[in-house]
Amino acid sequence: MPGLSEAESLILNQLADRIEAKRPRNELRQRWMDGKRSARILSPMLPPYLRNTGAALGWPAKAVEALARRTHLDAFAIPGSDLSAFGLDRIIDDNRYMEEVRESHIDSLSMSVVFEVVTRGGEGEPDALITAKSALDATGGWNGRTRRLDSFLSVIGRADDGKPADMNLYLPGETIIIEGRRVVDRSTHQLWVPAHPVAYKRRLTRPFGQSRISRSVMWLTEAAIRAMLRMEGTADFYSVPMLVLLGATLEQMSQEGQAAVSTWQFLMDRINGIPDDDGAEQPRAEVKQLSQATQQPHMDQLDEIAAAFAGETGIPVSSLGIGVKQANPTSADSYMASREDLIAEAEDAADSWGPEHVRTLQDAWLLASGEAVLPPELRKLRPVWRDARLSSRAAAADATAKLVGAFPWMADSDAILDAVGLDPMLVERLRADKAKSAARASLLALTGGAPNATVQG
Repeated sequence: MPGLSEAESLILNQLADRIEAKRPRNELRQRWMDGKRSARILSPMLPPYLRNTGAALGWPAKAVEALARRTHLDAFAIPGSDLSAFGLDRIIDDNRYMEEVRESHIDSLSMSVVFEVVTRGGEGEPDALITAKSALDATGGWNGRTRRLDSFLSVIGRADDGKPADMNLYLPGETIIIEGRRVVDRSTHQLWVPAHPVAYKRRLTRPFGQSRISRSVMWLTEAAIRAMLRMEGTADFYSVPMLVLLGATLEQMSQEGQAAVSTWQFLMDRINGIPDDDGAEQPRAEVKQLSQATQQPHMDQLDEIAAAFAGETGIPVSSLGIGVKQANPTSADSYMASREDLIAEAEDAADSWGPEHVRTLQDAWLLASGEAVLPPELRKLRPVWRDARLSSRAAAADATAKLVGAFPWMADSDAILDAVGLDPMLVERLRADKAKSAARASLLALTGGAPNATVQG
């Protein structure tokens, strides 16, 4: 590519090839996530009209979203200091970071990794711009010794042939802008590579993690779709009684010379009369009903598939809409026990994602401030996660109330408001109102309880 050195071209080609190699599988996972994927192999016994129904099942999306709702990032905190002292609150607000980080978690779970990129903002943009790139259009070179990226490629646009055309190549201290497969600009910065992988289930051999929509999850979803199609295909046979008419002739099933009565009409009519044939050996026809085939084997198979899916993802079977008898836990303890695996997954994911979110904000501060070294206070920056055991604010408030009841001194700390999971703006208003009340109480104490008295100096 014109404008790149041999070493830069090698890095670019390696990263671009990796994106293209992983793209089909990531697109497949995206289709499962969006409910646009159905079973590939269908039973030859399936009625033809069911083969084109496009049956879909939302279990893969449930596997992703159920975990994402329990990994809720509420805020960031600096022990002994405040975010506003470093302007981090403004960086977070200008980038709508707390809102978009939830979207990043969804893509990280579905495609194994999302990259958070920090760049200088242009006109009308924040001083430090934070953007997220999914694995569909981004990848990097991981250095296991330094525990960071040595290179990063972000695909901005593609040519008519579908190949990357507009790209940003990030190298240590430098960003290369490529448009139409030609280098158009280079810029320098004081960071190493300003991109951080937010990966799910990271391992030494897989630094970019693995998707929650695994091959086993996709196979089990396909098996469940096939089971439901078999149920749908046999539903008509199950609902219509199987009758056998003995001793009737075709002429007896005719009406005034018209065509023979259809089977459906015979089954739906409230009264059916068959004329006697006095000359026949058996003058009366006899109707017998055979026992119907049951849907229970199909339902049992679907229950087994749902149980396997629940074991694979840690989601309770009742959350999949299967196993109604298990849908109502008998106690709070049994409810928590049924979600123990999911809670453990959420805590592990938060431990993996948290440091990358912190490094993203630290890089954003360095770019916005122009500094080259982080101050000691910013090295203490930590994420504040909502308790993974509590998926709602009501549950978090109840748990916090019990905690304060056990340790009353905690009620004097403003940090308890963050534990409740309240909106950050509401927390700020509550703290401001508390400060006003404290000031008013101090004034009343000085004036002897007279609010309009003048304090003598």
